[in-house]
Amino acid sequence: MHKYACRFILLILLIPAAGLLLGGSFGERVVSRCTADLNNDGVAETLRLEGGYGPFGKYLVITESGIEIMRFDLSDINPWKVQTADVDGDGKREVSLGVYTRARSDPELNKRLFLFRLTDKGLYPVWLGTRLSKPFEDYAFSDLDGDGRDELVAVEFLADGRKVLNIYKWKGFGFEGLCQGQGFQDIKELEAGSESGAKPSALATLDDGTRKRVVLSYEEGVLILE
Repeated sequence: MHKYACRFILLILLIPAAGLLLGGSFGERVVSRCTADLNNDGVAETLRLEGGYGPFGKYLVITESGIEIMRFDLSDINPWKVQTADVDGDGKREVSLGVYTRARSDPELNKRLFLFRLTDKGLYPVWLGTRLSKPFEDYAFSDLDGDGRDELVAVEFLADGRKVLNIYKWKGFGFEGLCQGQGFQDIKELEAGSESGAKPSALATLDDGTRKRVVLSYEEGVLILE
């Protein structure tokens, strides 16, 4: 009798602890997160995709100083990544979401990139892209050429199944392709770099099966992988 009681008490204590280790309060499941000063008040907000199942989140939750200020139910578009970017150089950061959903012109479920502006009334759509130039797996934003506007770096699939890094720039109505790198067997762990000057990088699998972390530079219209 006492043996089972002890096990029951131990289970109760372990469940909340596991919730905290997984990223926050009990029951919270974080799929993707980032931080940015969205309203330029000198205080960074935290954006999290929470809940959901598998690789997808359900809610976009925005907090400031640990206090939740906005929550959006995005379960209808299956979000899997959140990041911010200043694509037009106006000093205001947009909210980008990697989603898995259908589009009006494409009824099939596919990975897509949506871009929003955060307002007092909620998320205002800036670009609800049907697709990039190729099917893509991952993306990141970074100011590669130092002009104050973030470029889009996408990990895309070639026709032969290999993967390639492609760079796009915002043109006021959508993204225009700038250049494409060489193909790799695989590309994982795409990192956007940082405001401190670190360049974007990715872990590439070469044709001989070896892995190499490549650093991205964009100079005079050419994508350089160091």
